[in-house]
Amino acid sequence: MPRFLLAFLLTFFVPSRRVLYWFVQLSWVQPLARPSLTVEQLAAAIPAFKPTQLAGPVIVVFPEAELRRLGVPTLLLVGAQDISCRPRRVLERAQRLVPHLEAELIAGGGHFFHVEQAEATNARLLKF
Repeated sequence: MPRFLLAFLLTFFVPSRRVLYWFVQLSWVQPLARPSLTVEQLAAAIPAFKPTQLAGPVIVVFPEAELRRLGVPTLLLVGAQDISCRPRRVLERAQRLVPHLEAELIAGGGHFFHVEQAEATNARLLKF
């Protein structure tokens, strides 16, 4: 919980793409058991924190050659209001590179469109 709190606070005080990725990773990837930090340990760690020492981003951009080699039917759904990327550019790149692709922007959906627009997402999955 303290790491989550630290990441949450940093997204407001040091807003950067790297901090946002770290926060998202901590929010969605939780180990089964983790030793708890005390408030004192957290307070001591904050001044020593260096955002430049964080690991690389969570999001991976696949090389064009790898996308061209996809030989199976592929469905790509992207939330039209996703702020973590440029949805139209993502769609256009995929349409240009992936051979058997069906791609669609999910209207009214952000990064978590599968939750925000569950019915539309499920209908599109079933159609595929």
